[in-house]
Amino acid sequence: MHNKTPLYLLVFISYIFVGIISNSFLVIGDYPASIWPPAGIALGAIFLLGLRVIPFIFVAAFITNFVHFDSTTLYLSFDDVFKTALIAFGVSAQAILGYWLIKRINASAIALLNLKSSLQLMLIGGPLSCIVGAAIGTLTLFSFDVINANLVLTTFVNWWAGDAMGVMIFTPLLLVAFLPEQGSRRLQVLLPGLLVYTVISLLFYFQLENIKAKTRQDIETKSQILQLSVQQQIQKIKSNIGLLEAYYESSDYVNYLEFMNFTDKQLHFCQEIAAIEWIPKVNLAERSKLENELHQIGFQEFSFKEHDGQGNLVNAATRDVYFPVLFVNPVQGNEAALGFDLASNSARAAALNLAARTKKPVLTQPLNLVQQQDSSLSVLYIVPIFTGQPKVTLKGYVLGVLHLPKLVDTILAPLELSGFNIRLLDVADNLAAKVLYQDEHYRSTEPVFHFKIPFGQRVWAVNLYQAEGLGLQESWLNQYMVQLVGLLFVWLLITFLLLLTGTNLQISDQVYKQTEKLRLEKQKSDKANKIKSEFLANMSHEIRTPINGIKGLHYLVLQQTDMRKVKEYIHQAENAVDVLLKVLNDILDFSKIEAGKLQLEYSEVYFTALFSQLETLVRTELNNKDITLLIHYPKISPLSMFTDKIRLKQVLLNLLNNAIKFTEPGGKIELTMVQLDNKQLRFSVKDNGIGIADLAQKQLFDAFTQADNSTSRKYGGTGLGLSICKHLVELMGGKIGFVSELNVGSEFYFTLPQGEFSTDEAPKTQHEINIDEVSLGQFRILVAEDNPLNQKVISAILINKGCTPDIAENGLEALEMLAQRKYDLVLMDIQMPLLDGLATTEQIRLNPQFKNLPVIGLSANAMDSDVVNALAVGMNDYVVKPLDPNKLFKAILKYV
Repeated sequence: MHNKTPLYLLVFISYIFVGIISNSFLVIGDYPASIWPPAGIALGAIFLLGLRVIPFIFVAAFITNFVHFDSTTLYLSFDDVFKTALIAFGVSAQAILGYWLIKRINASAIALLNLKSSLQLMLIGGPLSCIVGAAIGTLTLFSFDVINANLVLTTFVNWWAGDAMGVMIFTPLLLVAFLPEQGSRRLQVLLPGLLVYTVISLLFYFQLENIKAKTRQDIETKSQILQLSVQQQIQKIKSNIGLLEAYYESSDYVNYLEFMNFTDKQLHFCQEIAAIEWIPKVNLAERSKLENELHQIGFQEFSFKEHDGQGNLVNAATRDVYFPVLFVNPVQGNEAALGFDLASNSARAAALNLAARTKKPVLTQPLNLVQQQDSSLSVLYIVPIFTGQPKVTLKGYVLGVLHLPKLVDTILAPLELSGFNIRLLDVADNLAAKVLYQDEHYRSTEPVFHFKIPFGQRVWAVNLYQAEGLGLQESWLNQYMVQLVGLLFVWLLITFLLLLTGTNLQISDQVYKQTEKLRLEKQKSDKANKIKSEFLANMSHEIRTPINGIKGLHYLVLQQTDMRKVKEYIHQAENAVDVLLKVLNDILDFSKIEAGKLQLEYSEVYFTALFSQLETLVRTELNNKDITLLIHYPKISPLSMFTDKIRLKQVLLNLLNNAIKFTEPGGKIELTMVQLDNKQLRFSVKDNGIGIADLAQKQLFDAFTQADNSTSRKYGGTGLGLSICKHLVELMGGKIGFVSELNVGSEFYFTLPQGEFSTDEAPKTQHEINIDEVSLGQFRILVAEDNPLNQKVISAILINKGCTPDIAENGLEALEMLAQRKYDLVLMDIQMPLLDGLATTEQIRLNPQFKNLPVIGLSANAMDSDVVNALAVGMNDYVVKPLDPNKLFKAILKYV
């Protein structure tokens, strides 16, 4: 068995290679390409290599999809493996279904010889079967949250279209490339098909690269603008809070109105700041005084506050130092923050301490504001205020409240970033980055751009992402449609090439078959002509040999005066005539068989009489060669059979004559008949003669053939005997065969049904006529014969029986003589001048006077049709020339 493992591995490698190439060069972002060639490779591989290639396709599909999902890590999660295995199963199931459907609907479709079979292969294996893979793949992605519900239909359609197009283009190309019978049209289909596909794919790839380059340029531009905008906004925040810092450090005391007037301008010019606060350093002794001052300016509820264990605002506990929110602008919305002691909160206290220790601004971690009603995050930009030179005494802090969503919105407002998402991270700590802000459309992918910026002794990272379902969708759809149109053109081109070359292939195949048929017919004709030529040469020899003997003996008779010698020569001439008649009878029988005109005459055949007659007929030849004949047949039962006696005797006599002919002097022949279990009788003729070579046995029953050409030269014969025997046996409902060994002998056998004798079909018994005692002297006979020699022969035969006939030269003369004299019988030749025998007989039957006049036809035409024509015009009987006197006398006596 041919080892197909290398071919399986070739399919495995090709699937992975083509799959990775397609994913790398024909995909825009996360959107699928409009063709998936591996689907066509999978189906084509099954047609070429059978279902045993399925495991290789499954593993190849598994690896290809695993790579595509970016899961090639050392750690393989169960979800990753299971998800990819399900998709690979869908690929395999889809290919098997396509293979099964095409085999069931039209198994010959893979030959791609006509439009119907090509479309059946492409459409059944493509759009129909690819529903399976697309459905399994889409449901798998949805089940594992790779896609959301909104993308299910789009993913299914794109998956289905890509697989279908891959099958419609690559499966036919694969079959044309590797099926042996496609060899004559490989270049005609593969070269233009792959060339056009490659050109379209390259054009799409370069267009795709152009889009990607523009996208990268757009990303770079927008990223730089974003980075600049973020830096400007942070610097703006620093500058505005820096102004307030300078204002406080240059003033001994800033009252509420001064604070509000100053910060109103800051908030107007820097909307990124949600609120500005003043947090003084307050000793315990100063607490009551400040609380009273705030009460006097209208904040009746003002007090130092902190959060209790449940997060509720309560009066601040007694401690040495406080850092309360004394002023806040705007007040509205920030009332809850007034009086809140930042030192009471660990995160805020840490930021205050860091700012005081480093004497630099500090940005807090993201936190929820006291006054904030929602869960959005904010950060506090804290700037320490010192007195004296150098700064030695902490006076308090000015603080800018940065509401992160508002900050990001303010940063992005002047920018055009549609199609992108923003993510803001705090990456200052060594621990995991803290998310400050992220867009609601954010998805976990690699950012297209990111940068870091220091701010208040912390580091912010800004990441830019391409938005899901945005930006690329329009460009992908346009390119997808362009590629799809191009691929449809490739498919139509391949279909046209398959149709064109398939038609040419069919025509070439038909021409080849017709040429081959004509060649075989010519060979048969040449062989038949050769055989017939050899047969004619052999027949000429078989006919000329007895004629030559007759002519020679005729000459000797004319020269001889000794009557004993004369009789001996005449007897020898009679034997030669018998040989000549046998040759002619063989030809006549074969003609009847070929024309289907041979009819059987069934009667009861008694074996004792049959074998006795056969032995008598061949006794002379047996004695001449000193050959022993042994006859074996049942003497009790059966005693007879129901068949055609003449044809049975003819077959057996032919086999016996062949056995005698090919058995050397002193040999032995056995004639055997046995009854089989199924009411069949088996006849066999076995000899120990020369036998038959193996090569010659194959054609032994063919017409015009003998074992070899030398056989006819040495033993004589026409080559028709066994062919006639075969047809006669089959016509009688039996079978004939033989076994033979060269130089050992042969056994010819045949079986015949025993038959059942029916009284309705029993022949009528007739009294045997002793020809020697017949006298025709009392009868007047008219002989119508135009040939002078035949006239003399017939006259001599009749005169020998005492009757001197009248002779008519033609039909007209016969009618005249019938009108003049009364005759007891007319012997009518068929072929005569002026008026032939058939027309003459018709004229006779028109005359009521000759209604009962016996007319016996005489002719060398011995076909059954000749007999039927003669009887049809009114002849009573028909005797074939050359005339057998005994048969002629019996026919005459039957009617007179």
